[in-house]
Amino acid sequence: MEKDIMEEFPNPGNEYRSTPFWAWDDHLHKEELTWQIEQMHQVGIGGFFMHSREGLETPYLGQEWDECVLACVAEAKKLGMGAWLYDEDRWPSGSCGGKVQQAVGALKGLTLEVVEDFPALRNDSKVLALYGARIEGDDIFSLRRFEGSEELEKGETLLVVRLEESAPSPWFNDNPPPDNLDERSVGKFLELTHEHYYKLCKDDFSKVVKGSFTDEPSLCDRHASFDPHRGWIPWTTGLGKWMEQRLGYDILDTIPYLYFNGDKSSRTRHDYWHMIALRYEACYSRQIGQWCRSHGIAYTGHFLQEDKLGLCARVNGSIMPHYTHQGICGIDMLCERTDEYMTVKQCSSVASQYGIKEVLTETYAATGWGFTFEGQKWVGDWQYVLGVNHRCQHLMLYSLRGCRKRDYPPCFNYNTSWWSQYGMVEDYFARLAVILRRGKAMRDILVIHPMSTVWSHLGCSPYGNPVRRNERDVKKLDAYGYLLNDLIKELCSLHLDCDLGDETILERVGSVEDGRFVVNQCRYSIVVVPQVDTLFGTTLALLRRFKDKGGTIIIQSPLPTMVEGREDPSIGVFFSSCVVVANRKQLCSEVEKVKRREVSLREMGSECKSILCQVREDGGNRYLFLVNNDRDHSHSLELETSFVGSLTNLDATSGAIKLVTVDTVTSSAMCWHETIGPCDSRLYQINLAEKPTLQTRSPLALQEELSLIGEWEGKLDYPNALTLDTCSWSLEDAGFSPMEEVWRAQREVRDLLGMRALNTDEIAQRYKWIGVAHPNDGRKLQLKFTFSAKETIPSPVSLAVEDAQLFEIFLDGTRVDAPVSGYYLDKSFKVLPLPPIRKGEHTIVLETKYLNSMELEAIYLIGSFAVGEDRKVSLLKPRFTVGDWTRQGLFHYPGSLTYSKSFTLEKDSGRLLLDIGSFLGTCVVVFVNGTRYPIPWKARKCIDITDSYRQGENQLDIQVFGSPRNLLGPFHLKGGEPENCNCSCFMPGQEDSTSEYHVEPYGLLSPVRLLRMSCG
Repeated sequence: MEKDIMEEFPNPGNEYRSTPFWAWDDHLHKEELTWQIEQMHQVGIGGFFMHSREGLETPYLGQEWDECVLACVAEAKKLGMGAWLYDEDRWPSGSCGGKVQQAVGALKGLTLEVVEDFPALRNDSKVLALYGARIEGDDIFSLRRFEGSEELEKGETLLVVRLEESAPSPWFNDNPPPDNLDERSVGKFLELTHEHYYKLCKDDFSKVVKGSFTDEPSLCDRHASFDPHRGWIPWTTGLGKWMEQRLGYDILDTIPYLYFNGDKSSRTRHDYWHMIALRYEACYSRQIGQWCRSHGIAYTGHFLQEDKLGLCARVNGSIMPHYTHQGICGIDMLCERTDEYMTVKQCSSVASQYGIKEVLTETYAATGWGFTFEGQKWVGDWQYVLGVNHRCQHLMLYSLRGCRKRDYPPCFNYNTSWWSQYGMVEDYFARLAVILRRGKAMRDILVIHPMSTVWSHLGCSPYGNPVRRNERDVKKLDAYGYLLNDLIKELCSLHLDCDLGDETILERVGSVEDGRFVVNQCRYSIVVVPQVDTLFGTTLALLRRFKDKGGTIIIQSPLPTMVEGREDPSIGVFFSSCVVVANRKQLCSEVEKVKRREVSLREMGSECKSILCQVREDGGNRYLFLVNNDRDHSHSLELETSFVGSLTNLDATSGAIKLVTVDTVTSSAMCWHETIGPCDSRLYQINLAEKPTLQTRSPLALQEELSLIGEWEGKLDYPNALTLDTCSWSLEDAGFSPMEEVWRAQREVRDLLGMRALNTDEIAQRYKWIGVAHPNDGRKLQLKFTFSAKETIPSPVSLAVEDAQLFEIFLDGTRVDAPVSGYYLDKSFKVLPLPPIRKGEHTIVLETKYLNSMELEAIYLIGSFAVGEDRKVSLLKPRFTVGDWTRQGLFHYPGSLTYSKSFTLEKDSGRLLLDIGSFLGTCVVVFVNGTRYPIPWKARKCIDITDSYRQGENQLDIQVFGSPRNLLGPFHLKGGEPENCNCSCFMPGQEDSTSEYHVEPYGLLSPVRLLRMSCG
């Protein structure tokens, strides 16, 4: 093993560590920012993106903002971390909080209107073209463009094409979306953001300021607004002439065929979207990429709707060419899922083809407050094995105050109850990155990306655009894209790793050399063409040369009939001479016939599809990363590699490096056996210059088992809590309302006072309006909360209230005058001591002079008490049994519970393992006689304690970490845990809401076992 790997792998540097989205979502304070950076550093995070976010109260790019940026850059420099820029006020990128639109202009659309009569349109400056057409529904049978004063003929309908500008949106701070097809717009964006930061941080650019993240820029923003009865597509001033120079004809002559279905629709749509893709790439990513390179920083970030081919074309034109301009290619991966193969492969393929070493993922958004370390591993491993190697966690919230706690949780910051243990995850993924950024992935199969087929089918209804995802042609094209996703998944599951080949990229850097299909820095022996209708002429020419040189082409029928959207019989003739298959199963079978695997992973004689693998080539070494994507089952494998060398296991969880023996060796292969647990992984190095070591020892065998049963002593690291999220309210002493959720009360109060709603993210940034006095500021508001105690609860008992300084607080009619004594979970949750709580019913009233800037939130009763399933408080018992702790008095508890028990060993037990069994929690830490054993995920639940136990009495402590899930919710959403946890899940409509409280189980769930082992 090379010396640098020996040094780097156990203790990776900051460059291999994550850079989360640090959401600047409140009024910023330099001291708090630098304190939070220190917290990141302590758990092994390598840097941070300074991300303007919903809830920001410090003016974006103002003096105070700039001072905060400088303070953070200085702190990062001191700690050896990276300070990364986020290029927008919220998202999508391109507007600088609306300033770009004000300076240059806004998003424009080419609209089409179907008109029955001939109004006075010829002098309308917005009109680009008029047509007489014979149409029926969405079909068009004839079209003629008016050149002068023509009139409609019998049976014709007037079609009007206009260049229009979108209406404003609150999301863009009351501006329309930006015009990303106008290079002047993107230039102004660079001037207002990137140049601003360069001047501010010039001395630290490229040294501490490492890069800039662009987030979901778009040609067709969901906030765009046009006449609802007119279909619209992206356009900008001068675009028609620009297209004509490249196409050789005026696309406006046939543009109605994009909206309607007719004989010229395929070519018109193909040409339009092809030009849009080229224009957008040139205006946006090429400009930004050139700026970043010339200033020594990485251009990174991700684009919109990467996982849906129809929507992706609608909002980007195309996506893979954008990655060629990035210094770090990037994607976004929402929710706790591992199914978007196409998303990852589009990005990682370009990175491989262009020699870009890092592939970043903005990941974990909307997984919910209960997201575990194992969930992070499952999602992260799956992405890493497909080509990702740099995590950007979504989201590290600066503050949980108000609406912020519902911003696509979870949060990766001090204000989570498991934060102290987070280094386990950081170290694991950093070690993976050390290996997975070395050399290059061994992929010999190229799959042609079918975006041009999508272009040829993507029209737009002439009668108006509904919600973007529901546009006429989008859903069927998204479904077509899912077939590509399934193909990639099948190939990867069969350990036939592949890249995608974008036709625009192939046109630029594709070639055929020595019988290989070459895409820039990558070479392929097999080309797979999924079911397509059309290809570029240049792609077809490359494929012809490749086949002539003996290359293998496998294509799925029906065979294409078009070249660039135009009928061409020769394309079908050519492909009929290739390997033609009828379906995905046959396609994969044909690939298996001609492709020898670098690694075969057999279970019961067949390739184990649950195990994914990546093989990397780095000089005389091969690196093998195996991931069990199955969360519930272990898989026992026979592994065979097509290369031979000494085999070393690199344990990314612990950093341990250990030589591994193999079972058999030949001159061209070696084989060994391995069992990989649920959601587990393996990382190996194979040194080709050294011989492997053959297996000589017998595996360990179980000799004796001891179960630790009965009750456990329990200790909480947080005060227990009762979440009070319902109240009644009174405005100006008008009487109290019925009990309802606090967010509903806030909505009703603000409606009465004529204030903007806060139960939505579709509003202008807070810094834009909270400082402006509202006519109804200062009205008296009272919120009444109730709870019940089954018995008297002695002190300490406290109340956690957000913005406590804004309220007078009364417990059972007596004012609470005690000063604030710290915080609970987040620094905005101020803690006020309360007197002992007597048995019976209780009322807490919060009274304030309500302001437009205020946010009303749940409050929390906290202390050393129990909270039952009936949400009544009682005395907390000191002992717990195995099973769900929410049923043992910890109904809303967010912290950890340490289970303690002693056990006695009468004799030396030799090799001793401890299996903690089944558990539910974010992670677990075990202490045996004071020695610490971290258990970040269930595959590590069995630990070797041979070096820690002693003959006689032993002390065992098992600390199971919870999460803020049962403190913060969502509680009242029908159907249990949502897949996509967002703001609406915490504030469901009446039809999706229930009055019941849904919490998630936590704790040790099965007996803990001691296992005495010996060699069999």
